[in-house]
Amino acid sequence: MTKTRPTEVPLPPPEETNLTRLEACRVARIGLSTFDRAVASKKLRIQKSGRKITVTREELNRFMGIEVTTNRDASSA
Repeated sequence: MTKTRPTEVPLPPPEETNLTRLEACRVARIGLSTFDRAVASKKLRIQKSGRKITVTREELNRFMGIEVTTNRDASSA
């Protein structure tokens, strides 16, 4: 019996703040090797907890060049 990998990684809910490598790649529409190159060149900051690697949604948005406005920011403008 062989193990099969899932072909699709579901998108995380929008309120999720920390994303795994696979989730971050799915959201950013990049491959794992591109993600790893961005981490190696320090263009993307990660958080490590033991063997688990995560990236915050804010850091991923910064890496992708997306500026997110919160309701608090929009009401003060």
